[in-house]
Amino acid sequence: MFFCCFDIINILQATKFNNMEVIQVKNLVKYYKTKKKVVKAVDDISFSILKGERFGFLGPNGSGKTTTIRSILGLLRGVKGEIAILGEKINPNKDTVYRNHIGYIPGELGLESEFNAIQMCKYLSELYDISFNLDEIKNIAERLKLDVSRPIQELSKGNRQKVGILTVLMGDFDILILDEPTSGLDPLIQSEFFEIIKERQEKASCTVFICSHLLSEVEKFCNRV
Repeated sequence: MFFCCFDIINILQATKFNNMEVIQVKNLVKYYKTKKKVVKAVDDISFSILKGERFGFLGPNGSGKTTTIRSILGLLRGVKGEIAILGEKINPNKDTVYRNHIGYIPGELGLESEFNAIQMCKYLSELYDISFNLDEIKNIAERLKLDVSRPIQELSKGNRQKVGILTVLMGDFDILILDEPTSGLDPLIQSEFFEIIKERQEKASCTVFICSHLLSEVEKFCNRV
């Protein structure tokens, strides 16, 4: 069997982590039917992510990255294939408990609320029974240059994205799934964001699955692509 240099690098990097596969996807398929044709959003994709990895899911816009993530999270119907989370096979359209282990940042955060960032964190913590450190959240907000006193509905796209980052960092999730997480953030804040995620990973030993169309972003942050 022939391996290219990139394959060998990925294999060597993967050996640094234990062999537990926290996410395993086999033969994932998701098609959309339109009036004129069938759109193959995801066509027989397979991959696995090991515990403790920072795994980069790279592809151009429209290549099915977000569809793959939404399929794993059970946000889409009509998905075919096998998915296992933390070693347990799941049916994303029926099982929901596994989502308690996952923190998720979508690429487009549609937050419209009179709450400010801290109020939103408190609301979500009560809704999902998550305890969080208020001082830590305020510290992250300060590092991201986010004004936590302003209502979310008055914030720009980039600042709403920062609110999403705060909400996913409230809990100590086993898995962080980040779909284009730096969308709308300026370069300095992007750099700070990745430092924050690295610190969280070191603290909580979580696994990070980052979806991006930017090769430079993935190369700098991820252990494996």
